[in-house]
Amino acid sequence: MGVGKSYLGQRLSRQLNWEFVDTDDMIEAMEGKTIAAIFAERGEQAFRELERSVVSELIPKKNLVVATGGGLPIYGNLMDVLLQNGTTIYLEASEKILFKRLVREKDHRPLLKNKTDAEIKNYISANLLTRSPIYEKAHLIFDLRGDFKKDEQDFLAMFQPPFTEFDQ
Repeated sequence: MGVGKSYLGQRLSRQLNWEFVDTDDMIEAMEGKTIAAIFAERGEQAFRELERSVVSELIPKKNLVVATGGGLPIYGNLMDVLLQNGTTIYLEASEKILFKRLVREKDHRPLLKNKTDAEIKNYISANLLTRSPIYEKAHLIFDLRGDFKKDEQDFLAMFQPPFTEFDQ
């Protein structure tokens, strides 16, 4: 959450001339509701089942750049499914960078909406502790430094042709 998966994914898809898909956007379109409304009305478990359904729908497709929600790889062994069906990238950011971004966006994030700054810091720390070992299984890890333009340039430079190992 807050690393820029959608932003960088959109730029990468343009560079590769591939389709971009954001799993959260797909879920919102399928359900006709925002992620926040889904969480509020049906809870996190129902949302995670929707994520699983979206992943199943995307698996047979090729030439996609997919941005997943931050929790998607964690639940129901979906990271293993992603690893077997495409090239995965972990956009790694420090707690400081994540806090700076998320505290500004907390009203748009259902899991952060009513948290204090201290609670957001604790949430970030706890999630990194539990999620990082799963994220680190990714085929590629890109370390974000916090300079958004430089991070974007360096990230996209990784995918300049030829890059045949990523042709999926």
